[in-house]
Amino acid sequence: MRFAVLFAAVLTVLVTGFSQESRADYNVWEDVKTGLSLTYPDTWRRLNNQQPDDLLTIAPDAGRAHAQCRVRANDDRRHAIYPSRYDPAIQQIDFSRGFWEQYLAQYEDISVIDFHEVAGLGRGHGSFVRADYTAPAPDGAIMPRRMMAFVSYYDNRSYILECSSHAEAFDDWQKLFLSVAGSVDFKKTRYEMKSGNHGRFISDGGMRFETLDEKYSVTY
Repeated sequence: MRFAVLFAAVLTVLVTGFSQESRADYNVWEDVKTGLSLTYPDTWRRLNNQQPDDLLTIAPDAGRAHAQCRVRANDDRRHAIYPSRYDPAIQQIDFSRGFWEQYLAQYEDISVIDFHEVAGLGRGHGSFVRADYTAPAPDGAIMPRRMMAFVSYYDNRSYILECSSHAEAFDDWQKLFLSVAGSVDFKKTRYEMKSGNHGRFISDGGMRFETLDEKYSVTY
């Protein structure tokens, strides 16, 4: 569900409108365990992950805006019994507004700017939120920050991409954040087609099994 219709126009501008960044070289990163991959500018560097569920944390080499992005992943087998065609419904139930209310509770002074459904990353189904919050800067001062974050549910795992910067500089970074989000993909591990060729056992009658010598038989 790569951003669906909502971000199509934005990404078109993103691809064609970058002057400096469109000519930059990009690093390709892939997590072997989950199969998630993305690209980011080679002028960015990898940082130490801060949380156990962080897969990747990246940031520009310098800048007072303290921009950064991080990818998080968590196993979620609550819906493992359902085939993939139910993923859109699962997103509406478990990866919608209620999900973000819980997720954003870890931050201080949260103010949600906007929220959108059907805005997952890669092959996943998910949603999007943009919000303001406050966090300590490296010098200890409290910094007003703004984030954009996506959640996607794919193959019994939830993925979150969160990109943020100083609130006043966010507009300068937003297109680049979207380019990172637009590059996210998952290795295909689920198939949308129904599998199996099962009989309608009640209406089709019984099934008879005989031994090789045909002396005994069992009917189900």
